[in-house]
Amino acid sequence: MESRTGMLTHADGEVQRYELLKGVSWKSLSYQYMHTCAESVRALVRLYTANIIVKNPGLYGTMVFSHVPADMKIPFERATDAGYLYDDQALTRYHFTRMAGSGEIRADGEHLFCHDTDVHDFFSVLQKKGFLHIVEGMKGELTYVPICDTFGFLSQETSADTAVNSHFFLMDPTDIDSPYDSLGTPYGFAVERKEILQPPLFDREALIVDSQERAFIKHPSLRETTIHISGTRYHDGEDGVTLYSRPGYRITPERSGTDLVVVNRRIVAVSHGGGIRIPMAGFVLHSDSPIAITENAVHYSREDDIIFAVQVGPSAVIDGQLSRELTCPFYRGEGTPFPSTVYPLPYETARASRTAIGEQGGKPVILWLEGASKNGHVPFHESSGSSLLETAEIAGALKINSMVNMDGGGSAQIHHQGKRELLIADRDVTTNTIKERPVPLGLVIRG
Repeated sequence: MESRTGMLTHADGEVQRYELLKGVSWKSLSYQYMHTCAESVRALVRLYTANIIVKNPGLYGTMVFSHVPADMKIPFERATDAGYLYDDQALTRYHFTRMAGSGEIRADGEHLFCHDTDVHDFFSVLQKKGFLHIVEGMKGELTYVPICDTFGFLSQETSADTAVNSHFFLMDPTDIDSPYDSLGTPYGFAVERKEILQPPLFDREALIVDSQERAFIKHPSLRETTIHISGTRYHDGEDGVTLYSRPGYRITPERSGTDLVVVNRRIVAVSHGGGIRIPMAGFVLHSDSPIAITENAVHYSREDDIIFAVQVGPSAVIDGQLSRELTCPFYRGEGTPFPSTVYPLPYETARASRTAIGEQGGKPVILWLEGASKNGHVPFHESSGSSLLETAEIAGALKINSMVNMDGGGSAQIHHQGKRELLIADRDVTTNTIKERPVPLGLVIRG
């Protein structure tokens, strides 16, 4: 594998440092999910308090950020008005919200108080273990913010020689729009060695590699995907099955039958009769007939022969042609509410740190464009970050044939042979040292 760094100059004279990885095969690429720990929960809370809430404190009330580890015994019934909840984060959020609304639970400074002693003890243990933090804004409301199971640090968890953060994930408070959403949940088509790890969503562009190791840009659809649950096959439009996802729908129509709320490869909830708020990072599978569920695992298959795929940000280059505008509704924020892009706009001028993956000479290449510190940078001396158009132009200058953007901004990084060659955009305000953000999913290179 070859890793090299370089520096380019934008048209306005600002400099841009970059790192380029090449010299590997498509079959050497795989994905690695992170694991949520107390440290990653604290890092998320730091990000909110330092960068998000302070900008508009009037938009936020008292926020309880929390993750329930798998070994915790939960004092709540799984049968709810939102369906039978398999997911522990959704289950805890549902009951917290209900109890806060009725006054059974309240926050006082750094502590929660509940009339039910079992519930009080449950949240107290979470807080002592570092999995629960209370943040106060100015708005008069109490909100529970669940954090998903896969939210950790790329530099600490990957066992591979090289890793780059890959997918978008639910990050903004507006992303938690349904009872089934958790901060940190990754979304977007992900395939490794023909195995579909995550389904395609939102009709976005994806970098697809076929069995002949030919790479191209395509818009994969959820409705082209077959879903397998407990040994039974389900496909949109067949045998009374309908798939509902955003931005086409926010709430499913009321109709008799079984509704499965699916996020990536798990059933989060089971309900009946429709009227389901669709998860931001998933979809609802409706069946006119009853569905027998023996496990909550979900598997996917497709007719096209794909060995690798990544669906994150917009394309930078398609078959040698630079992408000069946003072409997908996902990036323009059209339709019913669904996760907004983390990319700042406008396309031509808004700069940030970027990561991208593409094809050059039939082989994969990975690009990291260093961003400016969020606390400011020295003009014409430190990297300014690149706009999406500038990213496309840099990819073109580097002779990259097809390329899509991956997760950028403060999460952007390549971790290679135990270190980073460039700086993460999130840095300490006084020392300029990096503050690594947790991410849910990394693209790793093995062998």
